[in-house]
Amino acid sequence: MKWAVKTLIDTLGENDFINVAAFNDTTEWVNNCTYCTPSNMYYEDRESGAYIKRDCCQPLVQASTRNKKLLYRAIDDLKDGGMASYSNALKFAYNAFKEFEKTRKVGEGANCHKTIMLFSDGGTEWPEYVFK
Repeated sequence: MKWAVKTLIDTLGENDFINVAAFNDTTEWVNNCTYCTPSNMYYEDRESGAYIKRDCCQPLVQASTRNKKLLYRAIDDLKDGGMASYSNALKFAYNAFKEFEKTRKVGEGANCHKTIMLFSDGGTEWPEYVFK
């Protein structure tokens, strides 16, 4: 499964935005930067003076070579366990799309297709109500 996720990430280009979440009874980003805390998650842009959220705190990050490598490492460190909760994972992903739309900069992303890919080594529920 890790190979499949990393292979998918490898197909993305600089104009794509991505993140990877691990899910079972909880859902969280696999690459939570430890330096991203409430006190330093924003930095001041020198030109505009605006406060900008750091990349690691964004719901989706640019599929740059650097970000892909960070995701590959985080995926390699994943451990299996627990029962996959598809409904939690899908809600988490939908919320990430909403958050990204609120925080993205003008011209960021191609405003193309949004895709959620679920990869799991198990699970017994099918959350039809999440799609309705």
